[in-house]
Amino acid sequence: MRQITSKDNPNIKEYVRLCGSRKSRTESGCFVLEGMRLVCDAHQSGVRIGLLLVTEEGMARLGERFAALSDAAGETVLIDRRIAGQIAQTKTPQGVFAVCEGALWRGEPSSPPALGRGALLLCSLQDPGNVGTIIRSAEAFGLSAVLMSADCPDPASPKVLRASMGAALRLPLYRCPDPAETVGRLREAGIPVFAAALGERSAPVGEVSLRGAVVAVGNEGAGLSEEFCARCDRRVILPIAPGSESLNAAMAASIFAWELSRAARGEENR
Repeated sequence: MRQITSKDNPNIKEYVRLCGSRKSRTESGCFVLEGMRLVCDAHQSGVRIGLLLVTEEGMARLGERFAALSDAAGETVLIDRRIAGQIAQTKTPQGVFAVCEGALWRGEPSSPPALGRGALLLCSLQDPGNVGTIIRSAEAFGLSAVLMSADCPDPASPKVLRASMGAALRLPLYRCPDPAETVGRLREAGIPVFAAALGERSAPVGEVSLRGAVVAVGNEGAGLSEEFCARCDRRVILPIAPGSESLNAAMAASIFAWELSRAARGEENR
């Protein structure tokens, strides 16, 4: 096994570059993972690991799983704790890192994908933690996919991947350069789209059918635009106590994910 002892090594520089730059990830078609769980999840999900970086402690933590990961990886390299600390994004690195090949996007849907279990459409969200949490909830509640506008955080960014607890590696994710156009295509295909937004004609979520639907969630501060909402079938809200603050975007989207899953199971309005 080759050993790296310098932070100036090309492999280490590439890892750092991919970790911090969306442009680098897009151009190279690669992304990075840190930690035993994410790296093992990637391997089990069929993600191609081009480079596995481990410390002695990391190999010990992996135990029997190390052999399978190393066999699957294009190359396995030993690094010391000093380098691990320099490239880690977590406070207590586990000594397991990977450079993975391929994109997490399923592409830009030229026609609506199968969304029978419902889906979320994220429009211009800004916080990577929110996006990762929403993807995690969408997978947990069995949704078909998460669609995202191009200006949302990169699902392959370390923060999104950590917050998703690996769900971003498994759940179908679709990039939508023009969310309004996506809404039009969905409705033409008979898929109802609801805007999670306040308005004069907003309906409480318990009063509409979300079966096979898409719920659009907007930017943490600005929400969804009036023009966008007008393109949707209807506005839908989560009833909250009078005088309380609006819900965090990730919390609201997670509740809608639960309601979509209930609708898919035929448990609406019970």
